[in-house]
Amino acid sequence: MPIPLYGNNNMGQLQNNGYKSTVSAISEIVDNSIQWKAKNIQIVLIKNTTVDRNEIEEILIIDDGVGMDKAGLTKAVQFNSGSNAGARKGLGKYGMGLPSASVSVTKRTEIYTRMNRKKLLFNYIDLDEIERENVAGAMLPDVIEVDNYNLIPVLNNGIIVAPDKGTIVRWVKPNNVNPKTVRTIVGHLQKALGRFYRYYINGFDIDGETFKTDIKVFVIDFNGTNYALDNNYGKSIVPFDPMFLMEKTQMLSEFPDIDEPTSELLGESSEKEFMVPCEDGDVKTVVKIRFSTVKKKLRQDFGRSAGTTPFGKMYLKRNIDKEYANISIIRAGREIDQGSFGFITSVSDERNRWWSAEVVVEPVLDLIVGVDNKKQQASNIRFIDSKDNTYGDAHEIVKWISDEISENVRTVKRNIDEQNANKKGKSGLIGPLNSEKTGPRTREDEIIRVKLTDWIRERFPTMEENELSENVKYALEAVENHIFIPMDLGDTTLFAHHKMGSLVIIQVNQNHCFYKKCIQPLEGDPARRTELSRVRLIISAMVDSEISNQTTDNELIKDRRTLRNTMFVSLDSYIADLDSYINHPIMDSDIS
Repeated sequence: MPIPLYGNNNMGQLQNNGYKSTVSAISEIVDNSIQWKAKNIQIVLIKNTTVDRNEIEEILIIDDGVGMDKAGLTKAVQFNSGSNAGARKGLGKYGMGLPSASVSVTKRTEIYTRMNRKKLLFNYIDLDEIERENVAGAMLPDVIEVDNYNLIPVLNNGIIVAPDKGTIVRWVKPNNVNPKTVRTIVGHLQKALGRFYRYYINGFDIDGETFKTDIKVFVIDFNGTNYALDNNYGKSIVPFDPMFLMEKTQMLSEFPDIDEPTSELLGESSEKEFMVPCEDGDVKTVVKIRFSTVKKKLRQDFGRSAGTTPFGKMYLKRNIDKEYANISIIRAGREIDQGSFGFITSVSDERNRWWSAEVVVEPVLDLIVGVDNKKQQASNIRFIDSKDNTYGDAHEIVKWISDEISENVRTVKRNIDEQNANKKGKSGLIGPLNSEKTGPRTREDEIIRVKLTDWIRERFPTMEENELSENVKYALEAVENHIFIPMDLGDTTLFAHHKMGSLVIIQVNQNHCFYKKCIQPLEGDPARRTELSRVRLIISAMVDSEISNQTTDNELIKDRRTLRNTMFVSLDSYIADLDSYINHPIMDSDIS
């Protein structure tokens, strides 16, 4: 007797399937809408105003694409069975987007679809119903024809109009929404979708076919009986370009007096053709890399501390809560990942915020660049040192991407250094983070210098030798013996330390909420140096306490480590709770 692929017990566990947020899940449905050639996409958030937190009652994603026939809808609700499964081009490929994204947010999903002059078709996925029926294999209902949208009350009120053709995905009473509040989700949607789909919003050509899509986000209040449109929303999403090469982007809302674009291309785009083995033979594909850098005059107009200005901070955060997301990975015209990918080793080096890179790949390269079925990352793209023993093990495409980006980063830094040639001082890993310098530490011998040089080189492999020497000099000549360096230490740890003689290197986790909220805003601002010193004194005291109370007792070491990690996690939670308190409707009446 055949065995089902999976059982139907604990169907709710399917909701924890790896989507980063509700915005990521919505993006998956938007992918489908664009794949179905939608020119207009409406994202409708219905909030229940009868509860204190204005909970989201339902979410609708409505498009005017070509729609689906019965066979297409049947495949669309099945995992790994979509109509674009295995495609080498286009946004779709894996055939898991609609069901996987939907169940990550809600236990009940309804899908309505209609092709030109065809009947309205309907099907649904209900995890609770599947579990109740206790049928092996988690069976889904058959597609049926329906006369209208009676099951969607908001469409019957005329507030939102369904198109003559296309598809509606309805998430009923979503129970796994992240973030929770409507206002926050709308803000994230406007920023993230404006960045993800900037080329589709602006309109661009692929193989001679023009793609252009208008995306709007609506918010509707539901008081248990009636629906009312919130007129603060419903405008078309404006694109955001992290390359800063487009015109009429979200930058204008922040800096209306600045002429776009604010960056310019660094030389010509790099392109290279590769042959990729596939099941039915080798396939030719082209990888493209573009590099841009902020316009020299514009950066200089903001003065010596341009990086600390709102303009510099826009380049730092690039419209999302992910600092130094300088590199965009573009797949089929859509951004699927962003970050530094190991190419930025010094977050205190102001030069790093002024460059941008864009890597364009086709779906045929998904396995090579590390794109998973949720299309949220390109995990194999990273910095690979050509001198490293692992360099030869990497795929030739990944190595080429790494080499091209590394060379361009060096070029940008050289250009900025030349522009700053007449200025005193220079941003570095350690220098700007410490107080005024004094004479050399005569008690520090050459052994400490060598150890510190090796320590920095190991953790910042792309740092140029002159910059490395300068950072070592800064550290050895500093008045204080605690040197603070922002680094990536994972998700929970706040700090780590390493002692070299009388010198203590304190690595502060740039990913931790405490660093982002309490330390980073003080860095680079001379007027707040005293505040920064006070915060660092707290960390220094904890570090000194650990150093002076070292032990060889393994049980005691384990207990201390547990206590330390618990403290760091609690600190992160307390800061998040504080933000929630500050943003609570009682504290901020403007929150929806």
